[in-house]
Amino acid sequence: MSSRLGLLWRYVRENPKVGWVLQVIAAISCVVFWLIVLPGGAIAVLGVVAVVMAIRNQAGHREGLLWLMIVFALLFVELHVLVKDRQQHEKQQSDAFDFQRRHFSDIANGITSAIQQNQSDFDATMSRSNTIIEGLSNSINLQTGGDSYLYFDPKVLSDVPSGIALPGFPKGTLVLSAYHHFVGKFPLRNVYVSVAGPMTTLYTIDYGDMFPKEIGRPRPEIQLPFRPDRPKQHVNIFITTANGSYSEVIVLKNSDNHWVWASRFSKYGTKKLSRTWSDPGFPSQELNGSWNDY
Repeated sequence: MSSRLGLLWRYVRENPKVGWVLQVIAAISCVVFWLIVLPGGAIAVLGVVAVVMAIRNQAGHREGLLWLMIVFALLFVELHVLVKDRQQHEKQQSDAFDFQRRHFSDIANGITSAIQQNQSDFDATMSRSNTIIEGLSNSINLQTGGDSYLYFDPKVLSDVPSGIALPGFPKGTLVLSAYHHFVGKFPLRNVYVSVAGPMTTLYTIDYGDMFPKEIGRPRPEIQLPFRPDRPKQHVNIFITTANGSYSEVIVLKNSDNHWVWASRFSKYGTKKLSRTWSDPGFPSQELNGSWNDY
């Protein structure tokens, strides 16, 4: 057995035909590995070629040159395999990263869409709630009057005392008229106006329910006599409605034989005056002072 192996060994080492056959096989392996790109296969063939070259140390220069070319070819194939394998690996990693990025982007877009939808639903709910609250508020305001109010605009009819007596107006008196003004968009319920003047005891006018921009519904106005011999006089008007109570003070003043007036209007429970206005001839320095001396 050992002698046969020895003869085979010697035949492989010394027979030129064996070298050419092995070179053809190695060349075909290079082409095959190049085409199918089998990782590690070229290294295995390269190891076999190295062993054959070591065994066939008696080969000629031409055969040795061909073996060297085959070695470099196998080395090139293996490098090509390694580079291509690395590129495939990097592409797989890139594809995986792109997939994860798209996946997380879809999740983020879904979260954003959900947040936007929730915000839209919340806004719609709040809008409906605001509409309901506004409707309830309007309903309450329709019953109470909301922020509407009533005040009176005074006017002295003449600087000359009357020459005749009329019901409620003695001869020789002056006449103050006060005309109501409605402010606001909600009706006022249960309006009562109480009036006290220089020559008049307290009396009340029942206006009932009053509405904005009333047309064709006559309302009683305030008509009061006052004295021509007193240079300063005042009138008190008390207004009560379902939304609160108000007070108006009208001051009358004789300025150079001409009667002028000024008025202050305020709501009970508030320290700030709602409005102060006057006849153009009323002394401006007296408008912001105390009216207690009137």
